[in-house]
Amino acid sequence: MRIRRADADDGGELGEEFEKGETHDELWNAGQMEMVVMGKMHGFMRMYWGKKILEWTKSPEQAIEFSIYLNDKYEIDGRDSNGYGGLHVGAALAFMIRAGVSATSLERFVT
Repeated sequence: MRIRRADADDGGELGEEFEKGETHDELWNAGQMEMVVMGKMHGFMRMYWGKKILEWTKSPEQAIEFSIYLNDKYEIDGRDSNGYGGLHVGAALAFMIRAGVSATSLERFVT
């Protein structure tokens, strides 16, 4: 499945950048790579991850579609109905900002 950047006139793809954890946000990238390598993501990171996808995509529908795609592909519980509760995208209308993450919390995810 390829998720296309909703606002790109040149047909650029958002999916590859997200999937490889190569965004401008190193905290988000660390969470994505934790999920790719370990098959699991810490709950706080999962909320941050989902909220940033919502912030960076054109619509909530696109954010949910992309989050489900990544969840199903990389999470150990992907495609399990219990795993979808951790996505936190549908109800995540308030954005989390990196400034709200303490230095000690950040060190835990970004080395």
